[in-house]
Amino acid sequence: MWHSFKEYTPAIFKWWWVIVMGFAGGTIGAILSIQRGLDVPIWVWVAIALVGLFIAQFLAFHKIRAERDQLRIESSTAKQVSSRLFSIQYQGDIDFSTPMTRGFPDSPSGEKLMLRILVGFVAIPAVLVESVTLEVIGKRIPSNWESAGIGQSYGQYIYFGIPNWVNPGKHSVRLFAFADGKEWSSEEFSVDFPEQKTILI
Repeated sequence: MWHSFKEYTPAIFKWWWVIVMGFAGGTIGAILSIQRGLDVPIWVWVAIALVGLFIAQFLAFHKIRAERDQLRIESSTAKQVSSRLFSIQYQGDIDFSTPMTRGFPDSPSGEKLMLRILVGFVAIPAVLVESVTLEVIGKRIPSNWESAGIGQSYGQYIYFGIPNWVNPGKHSVRLFAFADGKEWSSEEFSVDFPEQKTILI
């Protein structure tokens, strides 16, 4: 109870001016009534003083309730975020080919080199994955991924058309998935890109 009292007192006196106005109005009114013989009952002036105290208490309560509601909203949002488990990872299978050969699809924008990656997802609970991209040299390469729901553990080959600006050699890359209104990334891994003109069919 002592802790409640220590919190209550500062909360009330933050609105000291309301209390002062109420008591000052009540006190001055009572004094004038007595001095000038006004036919106004004393309880009216007492009520005015008490109204100031009531208003101060109400304003303090309103402020505390607003802060509590905001904390509840933030806590609820944090729980929703923490309850989502999602990851996208490279699963160790990489291959290159020209479009429309060896089971590879056609390139989305006329690229002459296609990259296939086995991509693993973990989603608890299930979530809609809207897009998957590959980041190379700070730029994004789209994939042939079509928006689909993912539940628990899931793996799939995903294909990327490699643009001419990707030079041959090893590059650090990352996979990105857009799901649940935000972007998720894989850990960084290396891909050894071949010369596009030397790809064997």
